[in-house]
Amino acid sequence: MGIAEISRREIPRSDLLRLNLHYLDRAITRMESIVDRAILLNYPPGSVQMMETARHYGTDDLYTAVEETCQEAESAMVALRADAARGGVELPLDTLVRQAGLNEFEADAFLLALVPLLDSSFRKRIALFRDNILLNYTDVDLAMTLLMPDRISRLAARTHFEPHSALVRDKLVDLALPKEAMTSENLLAYELRVPTRVVSFVLGQEALDDAIIGCARLSHPSTPLTQVVLPPEDMEEFLGLMNHYASHRDQEQQVHIQQTLAAGTCLVIQISGPPGSGKSLLVQGVATHLDRRLLTVDCAKLVSDDRLFNDRADKIFFEARQRSAVLCFDGCDVLFSQRNPRAATVYRQLEDYDGIVLMVTSDPQELDFALERWVAYHLKLELPYPALREELWRIHLPPNAPLADNVDIKSLAQQFEFTGGQIRNAVLIALNRAMARGGQMQIDQSLLEKSAHAQLRADMDDLSHKSRITLSLADLVLPADEMKLVVEVLNACKMRNFVMTHWGFGKRLTTGKGLVILFAGEPGTGKTLCAEIIASNMGLSLYRVSIPRIMSKWVGETEKNISKIFSKARASQSMLLFDEADALFTSRVKVESSVDRFANMETNLLLQEIERFEGICILTTNHEKNMDEAFKRRIQFKILFPFPDPKDRARIWRTLIPKECPTEPDIDFELLGKNFELSGGYIKNAIVRAAYRAAVTQAPISMRHIEESAEQECKNAGKIFRSLSESDHKRLL
Repeated sequence: MGIAEISRREIPRSDLLRLNLHYLDRAITRMESIVDRAILLNYPPGSVQMMETARHYGTDDLYTAVEETCQEAESAMVALRADAARGGVELPLDTLVRQAGLNEFEADAFLLALVPLLDSSFRKRIALFRDNILLNYTDVDLAMTLLMPDRISRLAARTHFEPHSALVRDKLVDLALPKEAMTSENLLAYELRVPTRVVSFVLGQEALDDAIIGCARLSHPSTPLTQVVLPPEDMEEFLGLMNHYASHRDQEQQVHIQQTLAAGTCLVIQISGPPGSGKSLLVQGVATHLDRRLLTVDCAKLVSDDRLFNDRADKIFFEARQRSAVLCFDGCDVLFSQRNPRAATVYRQLEDYDGIVLMVTSDPQELDFALERWVAYHLKLELPYPALREELWRIHLPPNAPLADNVDIKSLAQQFEFTGGQIRNAVLIALNRAMARGGQMQIDQSLLEKSAHAQLRADMDDLSHKSRITLSLADLVLPADEMKLVVEVLNACKMRNFVMTHWGFGKRLTTGKGLVILFAGEPGTGKTLCAEIIASNMGLSLYRVSIPRIMSKWVGETEKNISKIFSKARASQSMLLFDEADALFTSRVKVESSVDRFANMETNLLLQEIERFEGICILTTNHEKNMDEAFKRRIQFKILFPFPDPKDRARIWRTLIPKECPTEPDIDFELLGKNFELSGGYIKNAIVRAAYRAAVTQAPISMRHIEESAEQECKNAGKIFRSLSESDHKRLL
């Protein structure tokens, strides 16, 4: 690792920087002595070059002075390198040499090109040696002249500056043709220019290259992997892969691997999962575990400017390579989308990269298939199961949080199918609300549940309608036996979470952890109202699934809508109501056409979704016989809503008239129940119709208003009714 990869334990950063500066100073002195040695070998005594060199050393014994200076510089570099090693770090210059696999000549050639950028006086020395004030830079010819002993060696050294060479391939130097060059075909004339980013790295500077600051960030993660909650088998396999790769990075083995593999030696891992599932936390934990820095690339910003893309990509890989950082492409589906031409640039970089690359995405379906060639391991972060969610709740709740005795972490984990991010946010909201209460701060179960409900944001309006009522069981009129069953269903809904969590059924059952309830009966008998009352008592949102919106004439669209509605219900902790469910849950038929096959596929998917759904699902039907038998097996509770008798009809008439509504004292509810055989839905229509008639005359609702409205509803429903006789009216008056 480079000096920027500072040991956080042994040596303070200021001391490391000072150590590096001394190291570079000795490296510059060594290069100066190499140029001076060439002057002594190529110029006669009394020449300008010899006199300038003698003035610099202050002695006539130049040969001895130059050699001693060079040896002292080399010894000092060895000692400083050892000091850095004892501090647990590697100096940046040595990092570049090691990671690029430079041999001795290449390392010296690089240093010869670097020194003029570190000390401008070195340019005067070069110009002095070349006896030309304009030739004050390092070119290929100068490097080979100073560093190679004879012509044969110089001819052989030309390969070190070809495109495939380490110096050029890793872009440690750029070959630039000077303005005064007569032709571009002469390799010797090319100047060796060291990029600014390389100079910054050698100087131990922390900042990234200016070109990538806007799309990448370098960090020192300190997130322990204990905060990353994954299934144990996934974590073990993932860490095993990481540790094995990181522990076999010595140069000799890497060279062998490079010769064996055609697709490069980098380890590319794809991490996918929904937002908040812990992808970012896992990336930080990996970097911390490997004791490496993390270079995170925002792919959306990286691709924002086509003109800068290639240069940015080049500099990103350079920074990651030289800093031994874990390279993370965040939101990689933007960069590696299908048939994105920019991806080819990154693929070429991966061919020469030998580090760890993490591809992070929330939408893996959008990734280019060509990326699969590079991905060695795919880790999919799914919605954590209850045991993992319980662990996440315990991790995010501070150890010293003032929890009330009624806090039930298991129940929260079972009830809310949350990601780690949602759990963290729920805890933060609960802590802030507890502090805002004033007095003695305490977090109880209701506060945690309320904060958790604040995280439920799934929008189901595109396929369903939300029911908003505030009625209670007292507003429901049913015979005693049926009402007893309704109370039993309500109790089951309330205790479902407790039974699944504390009595072990959640672990024992693989499917069927939710509640499926069937309400059957004639239209208007209170099936839908009962579902709304149960949801109101449970404090849950009730979504009435719109069958026409789910059913589609297009192949596959109905299945997509079915999956979508259940997925959103899980995310929003909502209760589902399939009104007139027999239209969707029809019996499967013998396949005689493609229509039959697709209809059966829809029914099969519904069966699977119902069985996997861990919430509350209520089905209502007027035609139970039309429903598939397999659905009936999955129904835990079934209530038959009977047609109301005269006594219950009288109660319905009395219950449905609001207290705020003015009425005449002549209304006989028992007589209405006896004379008009209407279900609750039709009675509701009659009362509303009577209210409109009374409001027109600004008079209270009277018996006559209701009678006329009830007669009209009976006609609409095809029901026989008994009109009130004249004697009945007189008696009422």
